[in-house]
Amino acid sequence: MMVYIDSFPHTDADDIYHMTNFKLFAGKKDDYIDVVGTSIHPDAYLFIVDQTGLAWTFIGSSDKAEDMGVAQVSLPPHTLDESNRATLLETYSMYNVMYDQAEEIIMNKLVEEHGQAWVDMVSDKDWFQDTLQNYIEPYMSEVKSPGYFHNGEFKAAGTAPSDDYGPLVGRLDVLDPYNPKSVHSLAVNFK
Repeated sequence: MMVYIDSFPHTDADDIYHMTNFKLFAGKKDDYIDVVGTSIHPDAYLFIVDQTGLAWTFIGSSDKAEDMGVAQVSLPPHTLDESNRATLLETYSMYNVMYDQAEEIIMNKLVEEHGQAWVDMVSDKDWFQDTLQNYIEPYMSEVKSPGYFHNGEFKAAGTAPSDDYGPLVGRLDVLDPYNPKSVHSLAVNFK
C-alpha cells in the first residue's frame, strides 16, 4: 500500500513540527510488515533554531506473530536531494544529527566563555574530544540505530537485545528510504 499526502493543512501557527508532505509504503508478506516513509516538516528544528526544515525518514520491519519490530529513523534536511541509503540513514541518523547539534551548542558556548582562540587551540586535542564525547554520549544512548521493539514497547537502541531480531534486521537491508526533496516536492493530482 502507498500513501501520499501533499500540502497538508497547517492550522496552528505555533506548531513548528507541522507536516506538509508525506509518502509511505507499507507491505505485508506472511507475518512480516515492512514500512518505508518520509514526512516533511519545513519549520521544525531540534536544538538550533536557525537550522529549520527536517524530514522524518524511516524504514522498519515487524514480525506480527512475535510482536516485535526494528526501525531506523533519520532526520535529513527537508530539501536534501539525496537517495543514497548510507547518506540518509547513517550520515543523517537521528543519533548523528542530535550529536552534531549538541556539539555545536557546546562549542558555541565555549567560544562565548573562553574565546575562539582557546577553542581553536584545544578542539583538536584527543582529551578535549574525549571529554566532549563523554559529556554528550550519556544523553544519546536511546537514539542509536536501529531501535528494537517488543510487545508494543521500546526495548533497545543500537544493539539487538537478542538474536531473535536477526531476521528483522536483515529485512531492513532491502528497504530504501525516500529522497527528502522528492517528498518535499510531491504533488498529488486527481484526474
